Amino acid sequence: MGVAPLPVFLFGTLRDLDLLEIVAGGSLDWCDADLLDHRVAVANGQSFPILTEQPGSATRGLLINPQPEHLARLDFYESPYSYTRQPVSVHVGDETIDAETYRPEVELWEPGEDWLLERWQRDHGPLMREAALEIMDDMGRVAPELIAQRFGVIRTRAQQRLNARAVFSPVELREAHSRNDVELVAKRMPYSHFFTLQELDVRARKFTGEMSEPMERAVFVAADAVTVLPYDPVRDHVLLIEQFRPGCYLRGDPCPWSLEAVAGRQDPGETHE
Repeated sequence: MGVAPLPVFLFGTLRDLDLLEIVAGGSLDWCDADLLDHRVAVANGQSFPILTEQPGSATRGLLINPQPEHLARLDFYESPYSYTRQPVSVHVGDETIDAETYRPEVELWEPGEDWLLERWQRDHGPLMREAALEIMDDMGRVAPELIAQRFGVIRTRAQQRLNARAVFSPVELREAHSRNDVELVAKRMPYSHFFTLQELDVRARKFTGEMSEPMERAVFVAADAVTVLPYDPVRDHVLLIEQFRPGCYLRGDPCPWSLEAVAGRQDPGETHE
């Protein structure tokens, strides 16, 4: 018989119950707990929280009792930035409980103002929940240090998916099909780095009403992008850029530089403009 894991005290973003369910792989029982002589602060220049000592303060958090399979998922989610479980003593009412909490052995960030869960949920919650879906899908396939390196593009892809759900797609000139008319049979991700390649086995509704046979499709996942064509009306010229393109090089083009319109991807938090 193995030793049961200690309870885990969550003081930061995993207090968001929707994010916690994504990371843990299911809903967990929890109760409120307090960690004395500490406060939760915003890491200077960032949006994430850090735990810092402050005599006389009390940090309210969630105390969970995860099963080993939940704990493995939590460990994976926290490990890209060297967050490991560290011992703490928390208070639930009048009872003192030995527990663990995720924090780095050496804090790399200076504390700023108080971190507020409600503000984080409003400003960053939807994006981080969406990003967590991809991160947890990589568990067992991608090393944590690679997750840290790719975190920026993971957030960008998450923003792309949020954008897709926020934009109304008119169907007046099309069949009123929806995502409910597609059945995902299987999904594979043979490559994931700056871009990802996803392979899908899907069935889609035909115009006759019945579902198609399974189709194998590959999708190259980049990010939402914006293109602008600057125009000078005095000289009647447009502005283009020229840059090296590895696709042209691999194609065998004797001059693998291309003339293109100015463009860039839409990063999290950016408008199209």
